[in-house]
This record gives sequence, C-alpha cells and structure tokens, in this order.
Amino acid sequence: MARVARESDAGPAAVKPVSPGIKGVEYWPLSKLRPFERNARQHTQAQLDQLARSIEEWGWTIPVLIDEHGMILAGHGRVLAARQLGLIEVPVIIARGWTDEQKRGYLIADNKLQENSRWDDALLGIELETLGEGGFDLSLIGLTEKDLKRLVGGDDKPLMVREIATTPVADEFWISVRGPLKHQADALQRLQAMMRDLEGVAVELGTVGIEN
Repeated sequence: MARVARESDAGPAAVKPVSPGIKGVEYWPLSKLRPFERNARQHTQAQLDQLARSIEEWGWTIPVLIDEHGMILAGHGRVLAARQLGLIEVPVIIARGWTDEQKRGYLIADNKLQENSRWDDALLGIELETLGEGGFDLSLIGLTEKDLKRLVGGDDKPLMVREIATTPVADEFWISVRGPLKHQADALQRLQAMMRDLEGVAVELGTVGIEN
C-alpha cells in the first residue's frame, strides 16, 4: 500500500492522501457483482425499501466498491435495492491490488466507522422541521416514525418560553425546550429562576402548554 504523508511527519505533508489502487468510476452489470461471503452486516426488507426509495429520489450518488473480481466491499444494501428496482447496471469503483486482509478489514470498517458518529438532536430537529415545512417527504430520510415525533413534534412537541426585553427596543424571541413533557415544566421553572435577577430581562411563562 502506498504511504500517506501526514502533517505530523517532519513539516507539512509533501504528498496528498491517495486511494491505493482505486481509479475512476465504471459501470458494471449487476450480474457481475457478488456479495462478500462472510458479510456480517444484515439488511432488513424495510431498509432495502428505504434504500430503493432513496435511489428513486436522488439517483445513484455513491458507487459500489468492489475488487477486481466483482466482490462487493461496500454497498451490499444498495446492490440489493438496485436488484429490487430492476436496474441492470450500477456505478462501481474497483479496489485493485488489495490483500484479502485489507478487503475484509475495510468491509467491517466501512460499516462500523459510520456508527461511531452521533447526531446533534437539536440541529437535526431544526433541519427536519425546515424540510417538513418545505413539503419534503421526511419518510425518505430513514428515521422511524417514533424518532420523527421525538425530533420534530407530536407527543413531545416543545413547550415555548417567551423572553421579553424591557429595554426601549422591546426585542422578543422564543426559547424552545425539547424533551419528555414531564421534564419540560421543571426545565422552564429553572430557566425562569436563572433569569429572575437579570436586569432588563423578563421571562413570561404564561399558561405553559404545547405549542399549536
């Protein structure tokens, strides 16, 4: 495998990171692609349906990674969804010259490394609300109905606190408190107590309830 220079190596990197043995995108018939025989990643029919809908909505955005013989290293689910849609060929990139250990290791890493990230639920909720208000079909995102209710509204739709500035310019804005309803009233009371001693700031709780 080619060595990848890094910034930590004696000064600035002299060589940009490379992808060993991988060149441009090619199109291969699905009939030439075969799954890795010990692929530990499982795909439910529900997920394949979601992947199929994603392909129909956005097209094919990520090529399948295969070796020289057509064995799939990344993209098993997308290939199954493509067969479900009746596609004949798909874009691929070929990892040439990889050892068996590299292939097997990458297949696990490709799935596991993605799991090691996490969502910022507050920002995700805002983005989902914006998409929903724009008429986008949120079922394409892949989140469960329970997750959508938790992030966007439904049973856990946020309570609202109105903060009013008593300055000559009476700026007003809302603070959204998200989470289980049983915790929201307590959170609002704590927020009110925190702002009680702030000069020129008033927190108006009113009849706290669910925003319509």
